[in-house]
Amino acid sequence: VLFDFIMQTTTFVAAMILSERREKVDRCDRLCCLHAQNPDDYCCGEGTFDQEREPPLTRFIRNWYAPNLLKPMGKVLVLVTAAALLGISIWSAVRLDVDFNEDWFTPDDSYLQDTYAVRDRYWDASEVPVSFYTFSGDYASQDTQAEVASLSAAIAVNDYLVRDGCINWWDALIDYAQTNVPASVVTNTAGVTVISSTAFNTTFRNFYAAPEAELYESYLIVNADNTPRATRISCLMNQNGSTSAYQIDQMAALRKEAELAPALDTLAYSPVFLFIDGLDVIQKEIYINIALALAAVLV
Repeated sequence: VLFDFIMQTTTFVAAMILSERREKVDRCDRLCCLHAQNPDDYCCGEGTFDQEREPPLTRFIRNWYAPNLLKPMGKVLVLVTAAALLGISIWSAVRLDVDFNEDWFTPDDSYLQDTYAVRDRYWDASEVPVSFYTFSGDYASQDTQAEVASLSAAIAVNDYLVRDGCINWWDALIDYAQTNVPASVVTNTAGVTVISSTAFNTTFRNFYAAPEAELYESYLIVNADNTPRATRISCLMNQNGSTSAYQIDQMAALRKEAELAPALDTLAYSPVFLFIDGLDVIQKEIYINIALALAAVLV
């Protein structure tokens, strides 16, 4: 609405002035670089131009359209039509969906297509991966461990994630510690299990070198001394809801879970989040634009 107003008060007025100047020097309207040989004749057709002669569309608007539009029934029809368009626009906005599939960007002759075929045959291809990334920090601190433990426990019961669908290095580390280190090293307070700060790095090194950690090697980035520098807990998102509202709520809930471990700057990320973020912005902009349009009409 704002840009339409600016265009009408600038570009449109300038175009009218240029057209008036064109008429004064008898230039053609469609090819303004050429002078008209007979300015008083119609450019397409026969006869002399009559300024008083009204074209059919003008007569239709003046004699039938405008009078009927201003009658009570016409006003009612306009209001009903406007309300119907507004209702359809709002209904369509809330039903706006986003769909994203990484397979679409894989060439047909790629070997990955065979991998996709096996995946679709034996696993549910509709589940979308999401990961919780942790970055540099004091992993040995029991406060930091408590945050990671809280995150791990929260995502294990999150309804937006596939149950038992996470590859979780933290749970594997705690299981290893409870089996391979003295009981005094592992403590459990209010359901949160952590490792002694003085023994954490040694326990992690031993875990990282053990066969139990082979599954998690690609999910762990370690320092030169084999202590954790960055980690990833990988899960699968439920696709129970296909509506945009479900997808936006799902993304917000998973990002909220990541806030349980702020000491490590934890981030929840999935490639599909890029598209859902765009969808969220589109929905908000639609509501704002509708409100602005209504305000402009009322003013």
